[in-house]
Amino acid sequence: MSEYTSFRNGFISEDKLPTRLEYFSKWIEYQFLEHYFAAVPQWRYFARKVSGPGTLPDFCVVGPIKGGTSDLAVNIMLHPQVMTPLAKEYDSADMDKWRILYPTEKQKHDHALNHGKAMSPFLAPYLHWMEFVYNLSKAKPEIKVVITLRNPVDRFYSQWKWEIFHSGMERARNLPFLNSFPAYVDKSLSVFPEYPMYCLPIGSITN
Repeated sequence: MSEYTSFRNGFISEDKLPTRLEYFSKWIEYQFLEHYFAAVPQWRYFARKVSGPGTLPDFCVVGPIKGGTSDLAVNIMLHPQVMTPLAKEYDSADMDKWRILYPTEKQKHDHALNHGKAMSPFLAPYLHWMEFVYNLSKAKPEIKVVITLRNPVDRFYSQWKWEIFHSGMERARNLPFLNSFPAYVDKSLSVFPEYPMYCLPIGSITN
């Protein structure tokens, strides 16, 4: 999906665009990935229903948007004892609907026989989504939760790059508040002037 967005939004020059055959081969490859960022081909959901009901995640790593959850997710899912969910992000607070993303008990049992243990994580920037957090705590009260936080300036810079990525190069150049990071900061401060931003030394928090 990000590769398609790169084509559409002008991050790949015309002379480097793939041919129709290359693009079609990528589309075929996309249908059979082990894990998706978000947009799962619909037929994969139907295929997984045949295997029976899935489990729920064994642990969570959540944080704010652009808080580093994707980078941490990649490293966690490379561990041999971790079974990756079908998608990293799923837009539903219904825990029963989440089960289709996760392995069945039998699949986890078979994986544990080969690797000693089998765990499935939930890894997404859903710290703000209280309904989801509440429902998950009710469905699995023993679940372990890791909260990731990031330097606010680094997070804000990453947010700006994310906005550029989704807006596209041409639109970003034509938007005065998006065509540079300083302009993005100035615009944000002008929109929220009544919210003071405090910077505390780390010692004042830990002492």
